[in-house]
Amino acid sequence: MVGTLPGMTTFNPGPNARPDGPVRYRTEPATGERVGILPATCKSGVHSLVGGRYLATVSGELLRVECVACHALGDPNYTWVLTLSGAPPVRAELDDRPYSDLALIVSRARRMDR
Repeated sequence: MVGTLPGMTTFNPGPNARPDGPVRYRTEPATGERVGILPATCKSGVHSLVGGRYLATVSGELLRVECVACHALGDPNYTWVLTLSGAPPVRAELDDRPYSDLALIVSRARRMDR
């Protein structure tokens, strides 16, 4: 999915915010524009973020991708926190493939917490 980042606002990450990893990027061949690739599935692994079911916010070098459904359910693990490389992208695509390593780490950490 390609689109602008909906509701791009700022957030206060708090003193204990730990990034999950870096934002992935690709370059649009026709224009040379840098496009951000964001996870297509919420951090809890339950909901798809396709169709604008997320809120992207920025604070300094951090990009936060919130799952609207998880937030509504009160799930504390509803937000990806990713580090930016340079200015926030103007456009974004949702794709889980570049984040498969992070999803595996999150999944393992959850199993250890149980």
